[in-house]
Amino acid sequence: MLFAVAALALAAVGIYGVIAYASAQRVGEVATRVALGATPSDVFWLMMRQGRTLSIIGTVLGLCTAYAAGRAGSSLFYEVRASDPLILTSATLLVVAITFLAILIPARRASQTHPARVLRLD
Repeated sequence: MLFAVAALALAAVGIYGVIAYASAQRVGEVATRVALGATPSDVFWLMMRQGRTLSIIGTVLGLCTAYAAGRAGSSLFYEVRASDPLILTSATLLVVAITFLAILIPARRASQTHPARVLRLD
C-alpha cells in the first residue's frame, strides 16, 4: 500500500511538472493574447485545452505501456493478467483526475497574467 501511495505521489508531481513547464513556455504568447484583448476566461480555456491534449497523449501511452508490462509480467507473477479491466480503468480514471487538478493550477495562473509585467521582461 505504501508503495502504491508513493508511486501515485510521484506520478502526480511528474504530471504537474510537465503541465507547468508546458504552460510556462507559453507565457509570452499568453501575455500577448491578453494585451491584444483576450479575456482571462479565454486564456484559461486555452490552457485547459493544451493540458487536455497532453493528458490524452499521456493516457494513451500509459495504457499501452501498462498493457505491455502486464503481458511481460504475467508469466513471472501468480494470478497477474495483462488486461484486467477493473485495474486499468480505475488507474486511468485516477490519473486523469490528478491530471485535471494539475492542469487547473497553471491555467488559473496563466489567466491572471499581467501582460505589461511579462512583456517588459522579454
